[in-house]
Amino acid sequence: MDQNPKDIQSALYPCDLHVHTTRSDGNDTYPELIASAAEAGLCVIAVTDHDVLPALDLNGQSVHDLALDAGIALLPGCEFSCETEIDDCHIKVIGGNWEDAAMRRIVDDIAASKSGSYLELLDILKGKGMPIDLEELLAFGNPIAVEDLQKKRIFEFMAYKGYTRDWVSAKLMVRDDPELSVKRKKPAAASVIRAAHASGGVVCLAHPFLMDPAVRFQGQQTSRKEWIEVLIREGLQGIEASYTYDKTTTREEYHADHKKGVKDPRRLGECGLRLDEFCATPYADLLTPAQLSLLECKRK
Repeated sequence: MDQNPKDIQSALYPCDLHVHTTRSDGNDTYPELIASAAEAGLCVIAVTDHDVLPALDLNGQSVHDLALDAGIALLPGCEFSCETEIDDCHIKVIGGNWEDAAMRRIVDDIAASKSGSYLELLDILKGKGMPIDLEELLAFGNPIAVEDLQKKRIFEFMAYKGYTRDWVSAKLMVRDDPELSVKRKKPAAASVIRAAHASGGVVCLAHPFLMDPAVRFQGQQTSRKEWIEVLIREGLQGIEASYTYDKTTTREEYHADHKKGVKDPRRLGECGLRLDEFCATPYADLLTPAQLSLLECKRK
């Protein structure tokens, strides 16, 4: 891995349950992420790429085993963008059966909705004098298929083409221009929570304060607090309490954006849990005997 040692900083928390890879909008592959986590001194990471099923093996090698070899307990997860009317309502599912038909159906529906809305956005950008060639966009950086397209890639490409100063400026432009803010159909949070429970996963609400104080649900306005109480009644098990809100304008979670020149990126383990805190959560019940043995050694 070609990485400058100064890019690696010791983790403030040994358990980071919100990291992304190149499978969605991160800039580290699984092996790079595991190596960086080990070098930063982490014990546990949960890979929660946006709206895609986690990788369980790489070229025939178990991702769990790859992480264990580096001294890391890795938990597979997914961060689901939910509720068409509510921005930044993200339900984070960790563990469970990722072969479950209901979970796969949700991911497939999201992929179809995403690609359709993003292609519509490209058409609108072209009409506004910001043409983006789809093939060039998909080949940009880490090549992907159209069904794996993430909005952050579009933002980064807009900056690359010189349409905006950086990807954050592109994000704000799209968000604040009604013509560009194309809404896609997102799954209901309740359906994701139910499917996650049925598959044996643990369900948490990510970064709650990224949602507006007042939100719309089923056509009616309610408060963020009341909305969270609805989710709790549906079976929500936790709320992400340790989060880099001070970096929200440039960072939402670990993306390895130091590779792309972000001045103050979110670092692995910058927020998270202490090991004893992690062991007191339902996430600890997801660990394999080998992972439990690893963490027991680290606690001594």
